[in-house]
Amino acid sequence: NLALKGYRVTVFEKLPYSGGAARTGIPQYRVPNEVMDKEARYVKEMGVEIKYNVHFGKDETFKSLREKGFKAFFLATGADLSKPMRVEGENDGYDGFYNGIEILHQVKQNLNPVPKRKKTLVIGGGNTAMDCCRTFARLGSDVKIVYRRTEKELPADPHEYKDSLDEGVEYMFLEAPSKIIAENGKIVGLLSQKMKLGEPDESGRRRPKPIEGSEHVIDADCIISAIGQDCDIFYLDEDKQIQVTKWQTPVADEDTMRTDAPDVFAGGDCMTGPATLVDASGQGKRGAQSIDQFIRGEKIRISDTQWMEKIIRKIGAYDKDEVIPVPKGWSRQPMPICDRDKKLGSFEEVELGYTQEQVMDEAGRCMRCYIVGMACVINKGDDKQ
Repeated sequence: NLALKGYRVTVFEKLPYSGGAARTGIPQYRVPNEVMDKEARYVKEMGVEIKYNVHFGKDETFKSLREKGFKAFFLATGADLSKPMRVEGENDGYDGFYNGIEILHQVKQNLNPVPKRKKTLVIGGGNTAMDCCRTFARLGSDVKIVYRRTEKELPADPHEYKDSLDEGVEYMFLEAPSKIIAENGKIVGLLSQKMKLGEPDESGRRRPKPIEGSEHVIDADCIISAIGQDCDIFYLDEDKQIQVTKWQTPVADEDTMRTDAPDVFAGGDCMTGPATLVDASGQGKRGAQSIDQFIRGEKIRISDTQWMEKIIRKIGAYDKDEVIPVPKGWSRQPMPICDRDKKLGSFEEVELGYTQEQVMDEAGRCMRCYIVGMACVINKGDDKQ
């Protein structure tokens, strides 16, 4: 967005390739490397310079870049640190133990060969856990998900859960790990405790509680921790103006993406915590808009259209849980996917894409776009409404 406005933009990337979490954490069968390479070429052709193998906070800092004449910064460093499970044996270096983010990166970029595992346990229930279990199913392992709540509370996208079942992944609900069991430095199992659900916690989901005397061993030669991710924002130690939340993310305005440092903006997972590519892209666009206003010396604000969208969202006229009759022919077109045997036999892209006829049907589908409310905006100093 900034390049389209005529700015000379430089991207500092600590890895030898572009794409961030989409490149390192989303498996090849969902987002192929070739697609990310093509996107990087498009960006470079627009005049953007990408400097690889530059670790911000070490190789370059706010101070060094300001001295080189950079006028504004957008922090998009992601959330690439795996949350610890805090169970015995997690940090003992056992053969067969992996952190979700790191092993997905390793497999996708073929950094080191991954030994074939017979029985793999993936701890967690989010999208990273789904990516891990489906990846190891493709590597020939019998995979089980260990999750401390029930199917109803799974935070993963429903289609990811459905696809994992189709690919042979089994689920052990209401189970929580307590100890990694190893012999001669190699994992042989997981000591797990059965759980029951209590009252809802701050997330709105029912809090799991251990059932006394229910510990048992689950056989496994591979355990993957995929319970969440944290942000590595050590580089903020340099600029004390930028406030940090209790989740160790930079504080930034949710509309303009601006931090307390006038020339620093932030967005994506490093600000919100792990979210979606769509959210991160939208915040990048907002950040570019604000940086343009900042460099021009204008007031940093969202557009009238964006402001109106925000107001309408707050009204809450749309109820996602509303049950309405769906006339025949108005259902969403299911995305065609390859056969199960082909999925498990390779890391080829799973989604085949729509046919031209399906695209036309989907584009013409009624999205129930009737007027659900009216908003009247009064311009101060003007008697027109």
